[in-house]
Amino acid sequence: MADTSLQIAELSTLVSIHKPVVRTRNSDDDPSLIILCTWMDAPSRPVTKYVNRYSELFPSSTILSIKSTAIHLLFTSTSKYDSLLQPALEVILGLSEEEEDRDRICAAVYSNGGSQSITRLAQLYRQYTNKPINIKNLLVDSAPGSNDLSSGHRALYLSLPSSPFRKFPLSVLSSILLWISLIVYMTILNIANNVDPITKLRLPLNDPDIFELGGRRRYIYSKSDPMVSFQAVEESINEAEYKGWKTSFERFEKSGHVAHSVSDPDRYWNAVKEVLTI
Repeated sequence: MADTSLQIAELSTLVSIHKPVVRTRNSDDDPSLIILCTWMDAPSRPVTKYVNRYSELFPSSTILSIKSTAIHLLFTSTSKYDSLLQPALEVILGLSEEEEDRDRICAAVYSNGGSQSITRLAQLYRQYTNKPINIKNLLVDSAPGSNDLSSGHRALYLSLPSSPFRKFPLSVLSSILLWISLIVYMTILNIANNVDPITKLRLPLNDPDIFELGGRRRYIYSKSDPMVSFQAVEESINEAEYKGWKTSFERFEKSGHVAHSVSDPDRYWNAVKEVLTI
């Protein structure tokens, strides 16, 4: 049985790297690097479970984990956010210089928060290298969403701590305050003629100027997702296919947001294994 022990180092408040203790490549099909971009305000326990599961599936792969928070998505300046992503960029730039590894970088992106992380990382890579990032294969889970206020409200509300802000009577106050904040925020964006965060991540995800064409993409989503509509995901799939990516999808019927691995673990992880295998 392969040794899946990991050496873990925190590179910034958003970025950590997980390297296998045993460096011998167990399979030529393992990516050199898996960029794991987690959903907004993801708790550490499920993130650790995902990292460990990816390590079991790809025991010789290094995993670069990137967090997403509502504060960074909505309120952090671009320069500050970029500085937090810089260590991740340096890891990718280092691998890109190695002929053996440059075509073995894959990514797994979760929800809109993870989509924002990977698109901004790709934009930074473009700025540094003047070429699109070569992500061989990409998994997109529960994303991208749409920019309607209802979806934004649900996403922010469900990211609140379950206690006490999502329990009556504070749940009512929390919901009202979120609606007010979103309306004010979107109004300011419109007055300033700025693009909202969801559109800002949705469009670049299918931009061949920052993501190199030719790789495979698999989208995993659900018709019952309360935060990201399946119509929004399928619209993005069709656009990616039109632009030249090889796309496939797993559409669940009843699983919740970023919960497909709980609904049907075998189906989910088989889909992950298939798309991220080089």
